[in-house]
Amino acid sequence: MGKKKNAKEAELEVYRRLVKEDAARWAQVREYGCNDPTWTDGVNMNLCKNHIHHAKKNIMDLCYDLNVPLPEEYFIKTPPEVSKKYMAALRKGSAAAEDPLQAERLEKIKKYEYGLTAACPEYKLELSFL
Repeated sequence: MGKKKNAKEAELEVYRRLVKEDAARWAQVREYGCNDPTWTDGVNMNLCKNHIHHAKKNIMDLCYDLNVPLPEEYFIKTPPEVSKKYMAALRKGSAAAEDPLQAERLEKIKKYEYGLTAACPEYKLELSFL
């Protein structure tokens, strides 16, 4: 039983770390976008949100099995769903035209008609215990 408990405790630590990492990744993609050549920023943000949801479910199950209280990572606010058409704007105005990364993103947006949007929901990531 001891080995099984240690394995579950280790698994719990993995999911605790994943919640923090994916919440930080969601916030990073919202602010700076990502370089995924296939999917929009919104799709990648929703993937992070789904990872958080899955990790929290596993945290709850493991805490129940181990008979321990839920850790503080479980209570980190899950980011909201984002439009799959969302693309982060890195820079605006004349600076955007001079930035090759921004030019590439703008070309992708035009090609697939994603459209820059300011409709991304607000989300304040609070990881004060990190």
